[in-house]
Amino acid sequence: MESVQEKLENYQKNLRCIQEVTDELLSHMKGRDWSFRQSITDKKGKPSQEKLRALVTELLDIWAAKVRERTDTDPDTQKSLAEPWLQERRELYGLYLCLVMRCSLEKGAYSDAHGGAELKERTDFAFLLEQARRLSRDWCVLAGPDGTRRNELYWGYDAYFGFHLYYALHDPDVLKGYVNPGNDWSLTPDWKRACGQPDSQLTNEGSLKRIYFKHSGARLSQAAEPEGEPGTEEQQALTDETDDSAEDGDVFYDPEEDDDWFSPFPSEEDYHEFQMAEMDRHSEEDGRALGLTFLAAGFEGPAEYCSACERFAELFQAAAPEVLRGFCQDLEEIVDLYLAVKEIAPLTDTNKTLNVYSRIYDGPLQHAKRYGRGPQWETL
Repeated sequence: MESVQEKLENYQKNLRCIQEVTDELLSHMKGRDWSFRQSITDKKGKPSQEKLRALVTELLDIWAAKVRERTDTDPDTQKSLAEPWLQERRELYGLYLCLVMRCSLEKGAYSDAHGGAELKERTDFAFLLEQARRLSRDWCVLAGPDGTRRNELYWGYDAYFGFHLYYALHDPDVLKGYVNPGNDWSLTPDWKRACGQPDSQLTNEGSLKRIYFKHSGARLSQAAEPEGEPGTEEQQALTDETDDSAEDGDVFYDPEEDDDWFSPFPSEEDYHEFQMAEMDRHSEEDGRALGLTFLAAGFEGPAEYCSACERFAELFQAAAPEVLRGFCQDLEEIVDLYLAVKEIAPLTDTNKTLNVYSRIYDGPLQHAKRYGRGPQWETL
């Protein structure tokens, strides 16, 4: 017999599922068929920092004007009371827009930086907002020994689109073909990442909270190394052991004489599987090193990009909680206003827009109405 609490939890869970499905579908509609590539590149298709800054300024100006319209004016200064509120957010949002749009122009840059991850860059606002939601979900707040608070991204800034090229452009060894992400050349060195800090530092503020890890045990399951990182400590130890044996030059194992030559693996199949995995990993690292080398050599304006990454991290760490809580919502409004002013339909093809709406409202809505009438008749 379900308790009232269990019924309430199921009810709320079902509502969240419906809302998430609707939000996900609608979010993919925002300018999906319209690319901002031509707005931020020159006639030859190369990135233009001037045009990029102009577009971001226009986006923010339209939004700021709308915010001022909704806000009263200070009778003494005749300025909108929204000015301090806007000032606290404008630079942070502007930097984010610049960084994600700029990185969207680099074909294959994401896979190069993340070890072959299957994600294609898109130059539309739907993609931009998807990345903003991903970043915002991992916002956490760490407490220092002196009681101070600072905002962090749980896996470090380098793990998120828009900041993932920082290491490749910042580390001079990348141009020589050496790839060692997570070192001091990264925007967030591995020893500074929030995921590696003591549990006591993680607070219940932010989107990712200590209570989440405490009750779900997710910290243990998520503690695996990010994509593109070296293997686990156990695998590394096995590799080191193999290397040490090879250096001696006097030890030779004959599989015919020793049934346990694959030790400490439980079977010969496991040993071969590990060896193949190691070969694949080295191959991926070589490919990523080559990709990053070409990227760093051909990227235009690396100094400006790296400076923008550093400034965003500085502002993000010091931002007030209410600023980061509204981060995605404000960016969504900025995009919505721009698309509306420019008369760019959520999907530029009207038939596609109507098709998406009909999928949401026609079928599911009719089913919901019929389902709702059923229980009503049953109670009569």
